[in-house]
Amino acid sequence: MKKGYKAKKSSATNSKLSLSHKEFVERAIKTLREPPYKGIHVVFSNFNSAFRQYYSEDPRPIVDKMIAEGFLVSRPSKGGVIIMLASESDQKTDNSPSAALAKILTQSN
Repeated sequence: MKKGYKAKKSSATNSKLSLSHKEFVERAIKTLREPPYKGIHVVFSNFNSAFRQYYSEDPRPIVDKMIAEGFLVSRPSKGGVIIMLASESDQKTDNSPSAALAKILTQSN
């Protein structure tokens, strides 16, 4: 290498700042899912590994926050969880304690 030569950063490194967490997760779900499925398995789709490589941080707290905000929906699956966009989910149920209590009290025998 010539003296004073600086290697150009890869496009992946340059794009690190261009995607927010939400944009990355939404793009990952839309590109990694296999039709007719609406979601992805976070381990088997390599979503977790890709997230760690892109952001150098663990995806779990970020994904959990997006679930709490209502941006994502998750369900347990063998070896991890499946995540999908709430806007595309069939799961439109309220899982709050008050909703559970209402179901219990209105259940007829």
